[in-house]
Amino acid sequence: MNRRLLVSLAFCPAVSFGQQGAWEDPFNFGNPTQGFTVAINLIHVWNGQTTKVLALQDNVPGTDRTRLWTPAPASLPGAPGTYVNVEAGQLLFCGGASAMADGRILHVGGSYVNYVNVFDPILPVGSQWNNPPAPDMMFDRWYPTSTTLADGRVLVTSGWRCSPYHTGNPTSCDPGENPFVRTPELYDPATNTWDLLWVADREQWIYPFMFVLPDGRIVDAGPRDTSFLDPATWTWSGSIPDPTYPNPLPLPPGEHGSAVMYEPGKIMRCGGSERLVRAVATTWVVDLNNDGVGWLNAEPMNKKRRNHNLVVLPDGKVLAVGGNELDLAGGVGSVDAVLEAEIFDPASGKWTLQPPSHPDHPRMYHSTAMLLPDGRVVSAGGNTYPTAQIFKPPYITSGAPRPIITFADLYMQYGQTYTVQYNQNGGPVVTRACLIRLASVTHGFDQDQRRVPLGISTETPPGTLDITAPADANIAPPGFYMLFILNEYAANQFAPCEMAAYVQIGP
Repeated sequence: MNRRLLVSLAFCPAVSFGQQGAWEDPFNFGNPTQGFTVAINLIHVWNGQTTKVLALQDNVPGTDRTRLWTPAPASLPGAPGTYVNVEAGQLLFCGGASAMADGRILHVGGSYVNYVNVFDPILPVGSQWNNPPAPDMMFDRWYPTSTTLADGRVLVTSGWRCSPYHTGNPTSCDPGENPFVRTPELYDPATNTWDLLWVADREQWIYPFMFVLPDGRIVDAGPRDTSFLDPATWTWSGSIPDPTYPNPLPLPPGEHGSAVMYEPGKIMRCGGSERLVRAVATTWVVDLNNDGVGWLNAEPMNKKRRNHNLVVLPDGKVLAVGGNELDLAGGVGSVDAVLEAEIFDPASGKWTLQPPSHPDHPRMYHSTAMLLPDGRVVSAGGNTYPTAQIFKPPYITSGAPRPIITFADLYMQYGQTYTVQYNQNGGPVVTRACLIRLASVTHGFDQDQRRVPLGISTETPPGTLDITAPADANIAPPGFYMLFILNEYAANQFAPCEMAAYVQIGP
């Protein structure tokens, strides 16, 4: 019997690990001197030194509430962290955003504008926006999706150019006017230019669930039908019928739902509803590595939700947080808040209900949530709620020992093998590793989110392992990721390291 096996067998905890997480105390998001922020966007950035989160509110010059947040460590539960004002000087309300290969953030559109703003986390505060600037898009886009592609270019899809709901103001659609922007636009960071993709003309719902697939195609996974875009020709093909959209309903029931790619090519979506209709709890999964299967009905959530957020966790499970059952007047009158979180296990297809968040801080329309590098999840915002609250998943509340990374490379090339060193910290040897892309979330959908399991081989003695980077950029588009290593602290229960390592993936 080798030494590694002896160490693994020696760690056989007698305690029973629970499946319940816990909430820390809520805190004000921002500071009294500069004002508090309703975090309509949460964007995870890395400046080479510390974790930063860009929180956007409206960015109207003179009333700005955009902040760069440094989270407090897990050793200070409920602490607000620190905040710095980072006004862009342009309206950013309800736009889209994604991280480019070099770590800069491309923010596109907003409330009927074609503005493009670039945020560089490496630059000093005060010079981080538009240094250098990018040209604006051709079309105004309210509620667009921004998707970083395998070649480093950024695809922007959908959005409204006028409002089909608001009447009697300059943003209203004319009678019979189609509000949807049908033509995608493509940004090339290398040339700082935009291309209009006329050949890809197609009506998509606002904030479409766009993902790069392992075979190179780009999928629109809802909230309407599921279709595929070929970046070689920029043509759409191969639709999969969407079971949540029984035509001829005027709006898809999946509106204000959410979706997540929890493994390459594997997508889960849940919840949502038509406008002014109560939400559903339905959950659907699809493995697009096997197109012949189509969407499969999984166990529904325990709670009906719309305006919720989905966060993929290092152990491969998915956290649903916040939301509400019914919206009145486009989200302004959100009612029936859902306080309980719940966790979906793709292995079993089942949900586990979690404790409720603070009743005075519901997370409904315009709320956000994202994974922190210590494995916790921050849930923030929602109309009129400039606060945040942090959830500790069961792998933290279990009290199981979590490994500590002591060395990892800062840059990885596709298909190469790298050595990671770690301290077991009293737990078993590490048996899993994954990458999770830094978040860029708004309106219940993280436009950058993906989790990529890594090949791993453990060396003897414990404390050193080799990991294999993703095979290509279709599996992990270029950019910054968090590297998590995990141990199996109980049967089929995995605890991530105490702090992820930031790595940049590229060719």
